[in-house]
Amino acid sequence: MNDEFNIISKSYGIQSIAPGVQRILLIHPRLRRGRFFDLNPARAKLQLEEAVALVNTLPNFKVMETTAVSTDRSTKKKRLWGSGRIQRIIALKEKISATALMIDVDILSPKQQAELTSIFRTPIYDRYNIVLLIFKIFAKTKEAKLQIQLAEIPYIRQRLLSMYELHVDPSLLHLDTSEKSKTERLEVLRYREQHLRKCLKAAVEEKVNLRIGEAQKNIRTVVAVVGYTNAGKSSLIKRLTGRNLYVEDRLFATLDTSLHVFRLPSGLPILFADTIGFISNLPTQLLASFQATLNHVANADLLLHVEDVSNPDYLTQRNVVMKTLSALKVRNELLKSVIRVGNKIDKLCRLPPNEPNTYFVSCADGRGFVELLAAVDKRVLTISGVTIRRLKLRPHSEAFSYLCKYSFLVGQPIPSEDNNYLLCNVVMDDNEFSKFRANFSFSKI
Repeated sequence: MNDEFNIISKSYGIQSIAPGVQRILLIHPRLRRGRFFDLNPARAKLQLEEAVALVNTLPNFKVMETTAVSTDRSTKKKRLWGSGRIQRIIALKEKISATALMIDVDILSPKQQAELTSIFRTPIYDRYNIVLLIFKIFAKTKEAKLQIQLAEIPYIRQRLLSMYELHVDPSLLHLDTSEKSKTERLEVLRYREQHLRKCLKAAVEEKVNLRIGEAQKNIRTVVAVVGYTNAGKSSLIKRLTGRNLYVEDRLFATLDTSLHVFRLPSGLPILFADTIGFISNLPTQLLASFQATLNHVANADLLLHVEDVSNPDYLTQRNVVMKTLSALKVRNELLKSVIRVGNKIDKLCRLPPNEPNTYFVSCADGRGFVELLAAVDKRVLTISGVTIRRLKLRPHSEAFSYLCKYSFLVGQPIPSEDNNYLLCNVVMDDNEFSKFRANFSFSKI
């Protein structure tokens, strides 16, 4: 079955459209409705810049020229543009010696891709396959690689179905023309997808168990850190925890969820979950392949939404993130209670307007972290329903051993003046405290 999948993948998969160095002409279809465009010039410029950053993230890919070309009402038309505009694009392509085109839309249909490939006689990219290429090249961990393989299955399936159902000429997209039936090929894909999901689930569970460990299973609160790609999520966690996280100034530097134990100022232990960044105009079926690791977001107790407030379009990026989280079925109460973190204030001359539940920080110089941590601590204490209590215990008592074993202690115990007791801060909810009080004799101070 693996050999059969490899044959299908070689023909229909993402690697079949990415050979060698590419000189890219990037085209942003600018939608027009009547006399009006959907985007103002500033917004169109920012979207173009983001698309350029996406393409240039790939080794051996370089955007040589960008242009916005208006199109009427929809990007779903077979050719996207009329003959006059197509001829102008061809002339520009030849002028700069472009070897490939990137059309700045979420995903082109196989029929569109075949039609445009036939017209321009070069490889045609969209955001979907550019992002898939980025994922494939930069995935390092076991679960990230499994996620990328899973994300590619819908892409392969769509191209496969197009050959049978839309009567696309296989030679235009360099597709396999062997005699295997559609049903046989789809069954190979179904089996492969099922196998990858099982492997990914096992890999994620193994990673979580290793990270948390037996001594830390009493951690009751998960804080998921979400945001637009390159907003500074990993930098935030690195600054908070002091861990040696991989941080790079490029899109999609984080491709899987990583978990990091952290003690809040109150002493309460939590787990920070770092996640893959989101981006505009990206099909949700691509992120759906990351559902196994994004479960840390869906099941989190609190969301920290990191925003790059130095980006003029950060409010649009905010909407993209929130819509993506909704599409991933994150529950409404979690979305409503989000704490926003306005990052990169070191790049601003003045702060943006104040908003409820928003804290401005700089991961570069540490500004704003005291206030942010205090807010997170207060919220986590409320969510978890626990209380910080102070107990006076003998050092070698069964009660003290119990607190250590089940991770109820927060901070270091302080010896009493006569050194016969330890003053212990413990974190328990009311039920846990009642159980403890029923089993052990102690003094409360």
